[in-house]
Amino acid sequence: MPPNVSGKDKLEKILFEIICLMIIMVMLHGMIQGLILYHFNLLSTVEFIVALIGALFFYLSRFKNQFELLRIPLVIFTNLCLVFFWFWLSGYVGPTGIGAAAIGVISIILLPAKHRNLFLLVNFGLLTALVLIQKNTDWVRTKIGDYETLPYDYLVVLFSLLLIVNYLKSEYDKEKAIASQQNKELDFLNKSLKDAIKDKQETIRTLQSTQTKLIDSEKMASVGRLTAGLAHELNNPLNFIGGNVQPILNDLEDIKNSMSDDLKSKNHAIFEEIEQLLDNVLTGSRRATDVVSNLLKISPRGKDDNITDILLNDLLTRTILLLKNAHPDVIFSTDFKKNIRVSANSIEINQVLLNILKNAVDSLPTRRARVSIKLYQENKTAVIEICDNGRGIPAQFRSQIFEPFFTTKEEGKGTGLGLYISYGIIKKHDGEISYQPLDKGSCFKITLPALVAD
Repeated sequence: MPPNVSGKDKLEKILFEIICLMIIMVMLHGMIQGLILYHFNLLSTVEFIVALIGALFFYLSRFKNQFELLRIPLVIFTNLCLVFFWFWLSGYVGPTGIGAAAIGVISIILLPAKHRNLFLLVNFGLLTALVLIQKNTDWVRTKIGDYETLPYDYLVVLFSLLLIVNYLKSEYDKEKAIASQQNKELDFLNKSLKDAIKDKQETIRTLQSTQTKLIDSEKMASVGRLTAGLAHELNNPLNFIGGNVQPILNDLEDIKNSMSDDLKSKNHAIFEEIEQLLDNVLTGSRRATDVVSNLLKISPRGKDDNITDILLNDLLTRTILLLKNAHPDVIFSTDFKKNIRVSANSIEINQVLLNILKNAVDSLPTRRARVSIKLYQENKTAVIEICDNGRGIPAQFRSQIFEPFFTTKEEGKGTGLGLYISYGIIKKHDGEISYQPLDKGSCFKITLPALVAD
């Protein structure tokens, strides 16, 4: 249906085009018949012109979508044709008698409701005038004979027919208007219901997401308090162990120096084994101390004296440069919209960035390895996105990646503390860190409160 013809007028448009075709066929039929019987004359010429005008009306309605603008012009045109043919074709005793009734019905169907009653008055007046002219003058070419009808009976029948059709069309328009209004109301209610359902579903999803985040946050906070407490408890024994190994080594060296060369050579293997064992103890205690130190970094603390204003662009650039030198085969692409500053501990934020970037590099394929880093600001929040085209994290492990000592790396290649420590550091800075799976690869999103964007 053309865009400027509404659904309720589709039927009228079809009827309009059918009427145009009927006018064309009737006029062409009359023209051909006149040419055969009477050769070329004025009547044949007029019939041909009327057929052409009917074709023009059809073309404008069918192909130019001008139906609404053509309703009244077609009614006026058909009534003018009625007047002409009334005088030429015997008035009410000829074919124009039936034509007048047909034109009246057509006009009632096509005219908008606001013009219909006015047309009836004009049409009644026109037909009455034509009948009176035919009855009282010789202007009409009348063929009196077997086909003559009483003029007053003709007027009564014609006017009654027009009134009935007008009434039926008016009732049809009323019902159509009511149905159209009801359809609009139903469409509005349906849209309102869909919007309400959509809003409710969105609210439920938001609540579920918030609930999940709260549970995860509380779980991580509980684990953080537990690990921080354990770290504090382990710190003293580890310091005690590490601090006593060196004195033992010193005492062992004194014992060796006090022994004779002969006795020293006999016990050389034992001394070497003891020194190796003590060295292993010292190395192990140092590693344990490093783990404890990392765990202590995520414990809640008061004001940090190392908090400074950091330009994230520079911090990211330095960290990326470090990894570029270590991994020349990896393509690092950056997208920094503008300079963004945050208030944070630069060492800790650098550790977070290094952890995420190293994890990304470790997951990359051997060919076409790519890591993209994006920095931008949303309102008062600085956003860092670190994405890679690596193997990604299996769905069954995604809820555990921020837990301590959890890792998807091979044994001996990861402690499982990198993401856990990063999570704690970002939380301590009033930020958020989240994982977003990609079709191929992973993406970590870090948000921090922004200070000033240059």
